[in-house]
Amino acid sequence: MPLHPMHSWWILGCRAGTVDARFCGERTLSEDGSLNQRASIRNRLRISISEMKGFALLVVAVLLAIGAGVGAEATLGPTSNFHASFYPLPVEGAPRQYLAQCPDPSGLESFSYAARQQAIAITKTFTTMNFNDQSIESDPSFWARLATMKFGVGQGSGSAASKAQLEGPLRGGPAYFLIENSCGARLVQHTQTVVLIPLLSNGQEQSCNACRTHYYFIDRHSRALLYFMF
Repeated sequence: MPLHPMHSWWILGCRAGTVDARFCGERTLSEDGSLNQRASIRNRLRISISEMKGFALLVVAVLLAIGAGVGAEATLGPTSNFHASFYPLPVEGAPRQYLAQCPDPSGLESFSYAARQQAIAITKTFTTMNFNDQSIESDPSFWARLATMKFGVGQGSGSAASKAQLEGPLRGGPAYFLIENSCGARLVQHTQTVVLIPLLSNGQEQSCNACRTHYYFIDRHSRALLYFMF
């Protein structure tokens, strides 16, 4: 629809500044003759966009907070059971050695009587525990290996099938060299060994040395934590 000559004059005058601004204000005519409130619309759009951006940022922040909480729980399980002072991150083992990860050497303690008794109890029932409980009783350096292990029937399946016996400090043997070469002499010095001995039906120890499993523990804050089995 063609514009009325007066409308054309008004539009041109407002654009050129020859018409008093009071008669132009925010109101202008579009090319098709419709009336727009351009400045008002622009202002409302600015407010709406700003509000939308603020709301979007709030939603993102909430989702990130929820995700961080879920991720932490999924990684560590119950936070009350996995305190950082007991479960520090593992350190890398020496290159091309048997153990890829080693217990963090900081904070290791000489074994207390309570920790030694705990190591015996853990050895006795370790293979009957679920994975979460096994993780609680072991050092983080052992978790990756633990996730791939499968335990056979009779390998620590209860008091009627086996006996856990404290051997004490680690001294010599293949495990000694594997641990020392991978993780250093300090870890060897702070290790206590418990051996799981299978029993015959009459309660006597099996004479098969290859049937025995050795469990290697460290002490953190008078708490025994398993880090290697051999």
